[in-house]
Amino acid sequence: MAYIFSTAANSAAGPGAGNATWSEPIDRAQVLRRLELLARFLDDAIELPGLKYRIGWDGIIGLIPGVGDAFTTLTSGYLIWEAHRLGVSQVTMAKMIVNVLIDMLAGSIPIVGDLFDLTWKANRRNLKLLHEALSNAPKTAPETLTLPPARGI
Repeated sequence: MAYIFSTAANSAAGPGAGNATWSEPIDRAQVLRRLELLARFLDDAIELPGLKYRIGWDGIIGLIPGVGDAFTTLTSGYLIWEAHRLGVSQVTMAKMIVNVLIDMLAGSIPIVGDLFDLTWKANRRNLKLLHEALSNAPKTAPETLTLPPARGI
């Protein structure tokens, strides 16, 4: 069970006092259901007749120049934020962010990017990463992301 660490607004010292507390546990099953609905909406909400292939609103909303890709990227960011709240490792978070960045950058290319958006399905990929991370959660310390030292700085 995951807990959220936050600053208590209703502490004895009063609002904004900065006392840190643990809030109520996150209902993991409820969060996962919500994220499943989001991934389905964005990546495979609509079945293409006769093709046995599904597309999502990510590719359709992305057709709106500028605003569409920004909106779907922010919406995909919500899935990553929830994964963070559920306590996935930094490595998994980095993989999820890369999936969304690929979706955003490729999707910003006119026409070709819109077709890419219909096939990449970053939210489905991220949901799969989230399920794998939660089912393989380490019993010891979580993984950390180690970057190589910068050269020439």
